[in-house]
Amino acid sequence: VDDEMLMRRVLNANFRQGGADHAEALVNYALNESAPPELREEALKCLAQWATPASLDRVVGLWRPLDPRASNEAVTVVSPAIDQLLSAKNEDVRQAAASLAGALKLSPAEDKLAKLVQDDDEEKDVRVEALLALEVIESAQLDDAVLAAVDSKESALRSEGRRLLAKINPDDALPVLTEVLDKGDIREKQASLMTLGQMQGPEVDALFVQWLDRLLADDVPPELHLELLTAAGPRDAAEIQDRLAKFEATRDPSDPTSEYAETLHGGMSFLGRKIFLEEASVSCLRCHDIPGAGLVTGGGTVGPSLAGIGKQDRKYLLEAIVAPNSKIAKG
Repeated sequence: VDDEMLMRRVLNANFRQGGADHAEALVNYALNESAPPELREEALKCLAQWATPASLDRVVGLWRPLDPRASNEAVTVVSPAIDQLLSAKNEDVRQAAASLAGALKLSPAEDKLAKLVQDDDEEKDVRVEALLALEVIESAQLDDAVLAAVDSKESALRSEGRRLLAKINPDDALPVLTEVLDKGDIREKQASLMTLGQMQGPEVDALFVQWLDRLLADDVPPELHLELLTAAGPRDAAEIQDRLAKFEATRDPSDPTSEYAETLHGGMSFLGRKIFLEEASVSCLRCHDIPGAGLVTGGGTVGPSLAGIGKQDRKYLLEAIVAPNSKIAKG
């Protein structure tokens, strides 16, 4: 663990120093198949943030902003290596490489990214990230990749494919999304509602009116409430805003969690873990620890231990976030 933390500091030092030499050092480390995959992934994430560094330090989580810098330093050293990175043995490294290709808008990676999207034997997360990269690059191969994604056997990839189809060809996307709301799994329905929220037209408004009527009749699974309200909220149609107002009127003003009740269902634990471990903007590990969870780094002790936190009542956890002074956890 000590060696790993030392290497994270070394990677971060190269990132903070900037310059072509330090960018090249990060690329070379990421190419090293014998290095720990999670550290190779960290090197690639550093390169993805090269031009617009986050204000919080990647290791200690303190406010240490850097000035924006030229992306061409990273582009120049990453471009010759991107195909090799996208072919790495470890899937997390391939996924980070695809994200990096998008962040730096590396056109030389288009062919490899398109092949990853269409490779049924590739891990779904890698395929999704490759598709997102093609979107950012505005690749000429995006249309074919979208069609492949929509026809995929992977739910997450299909959802991203439908989102992009809605941007490329909304008329074709609407019946597809409507069918998903009838027959898809919860994750696909969540994604479809959010995609519909980005689409315009009376047909889309009518679909939201139908679903909001179902919400008022308590006929919508709680796992879909957040996405439905989030997607419908910004829409201008009077029929939609009227139904939203009626729903808001059902909240209990004496309950501090009532305003956030939609967050109690439908979440994804793997995303929560990712935020806890990796999101510098919240730096959970500075104050909390989860003993026995096999974390790369031990957490802090300012806040209570989160061991077994998933066994707690979810409404209690929500209250601890939105009204932390209501109850003080022991320790």
